[in-house]
Amino acid sequence: MAQKDIGNKRPLNTLENSEEVRDFYDDWNLDNKHNKDMLGWNYTGPKETVDSLKRFAPDTNMLIFDAACGSGLVGAELTAAGYRSLHGADLSEKLLDRVPAGLY
Repeated sequence: MAQKDIGNKRPLNTLENSEEVRDFYDDWNLDNKHNKDMLGWNYTGPKETVDSLKRFAPDTNMLIFDAACGSGLVGAELTAAGYRSLHGADLSEKLLDRVPAGLY
């Protein structure tokens, strides 16, 4: 897969600590750029994740912890698939601010 343009950013694998990771995503979230990029790139990761979960863990009542949930893209797909007991966490409070109310 080709590298996507996310502006003047260091590659994720070069970030050295959690503060750098948080700052990376906080910066990417300015003007909702993260979500706009995901939409513009036709990012299918959340849907593919939920499709796998439906196949291997179909119990929609099970407790799900979405680590690194960001702005809730996977949580939205989970909810659309009928999963209801969702919890999420992320280093970036700015991304968490974009999570739809009541999703987690």
